[in-house]
Formats: sequence, C-alpha cells, structure tokens
Amino acid sequence: MAKALSPCVKLCVLHEATKICLGCGRTLDEIAQWGHMPEAERLAIMARLDAREIPSVRRAALQPGQARSIRAAKQPNLAK
Repeated sequence: MAKALSPCVKLCVLHEATKICLGCGRTLDEIAQWGHMPEAERLAIMARLDAREIPSVRRAALQPGQARSIRAAKQPNLAK
C-alpha cells in the first residue's frame, strides 16, 4: 500500500489564535485525523490549503508568545 499524501514539512508549530500549523497549513483537528481519513478527503484538504492565509499567519507567529509547538499543545502542564 502506498504511503498517503501529506503536506507535512516537519515544522509543527501552531499559531496561537488560528490553531493552524505554520508548517503545513492544517488545523490541529485535520492533523489528528489525517491517518484515519480517506485519501479523497485528504486531497480535498490539500486543495484548500493554498486558500488559507498561511504566509500572514507565519509572520504573526514570529512575534513572541504567538506560536507554540504541537508537542507543547498536547503536553499537560506539569508545573504546579
């Protein structure tokens, strides 16, 4: 079986406000469900990625406090 297409570029950083990955342009929900989606649904999402305003999101994320990694988003806050 061929590996499913993915827009992932191994730059997993979510914009704090939009929750869009600055690397691939997908939402956190799309990323989480990607491996379970039919190929047609993945292709439809990939077709919509160009319409998303990723470059402006990337510029905003360069400001301190505006972006966080997906790993950080999934990690529980252990500091108590």
